[in-house]
Amino acid sequence: MAKETIASTDWSFWVSMIALAFSAASLYFSAVRSNVAKAQEKRRLPSLAVELVHGQFQNSTDNNIRQYAFKLLVRNGADSGNSIASATLTITYLTETHSQLRMKLLSADKPIPELLIQSGQQLDVPTKIESYNSVSGWLYFHASLEMLRTNRIESYLITVVDAHGKTYSVSEPFLTEVHDDKT
Repeated sequence: MAKETIASTDWSFWVSMIALAFSAASLYFSAVRSNVAKAQEKRRLPSLAVELVHGQFQNSTDNNIRQYAFKLLVRNGADSGNSIASATLTITYLTETHSQLRMKLLSADKPIPELLIQSGQQLDVPTKIESYNSVSGWLYFHASLEMLRTNRIESYLITVVDAHGKTYSVSEPFLTEVHDDKT
């Protein structure tokens, strides 16, 4: 009788060990699958990278306008497509009374023809960006020349909003001024 108990105990012990090994392996592979699923979900989230390539401005005394032009490179690093829904330029400046103000400008549809200060493709807003692709081009903004002429500009901040409402910003403290060669 004692031998039967020992034999049945040995047999049930090994069955328990095998079940424990299967459970441990199942737990391990579940954790691996969970990590893979989280990584895939992270790649599906909207993700744009905005890079400022060049920024410049030119004044038009005829139109009393300062045109800003910024060449941007926008990359979509996600598994799903995205788009640029809007773009704004925020200019931070000091007035003569040393008050800090901000002016927010929406991107212009077209540049002012007589102030075409760069060469290359315009970045249309809105524009679609396929997954793992990039777009580049010039964004234009127009501001009142009189409003900016006597003030000291401290910084420029370009903000791009994607189709999901997520914002991406890039700043530039200094811009190149382009002068008209005709004068």
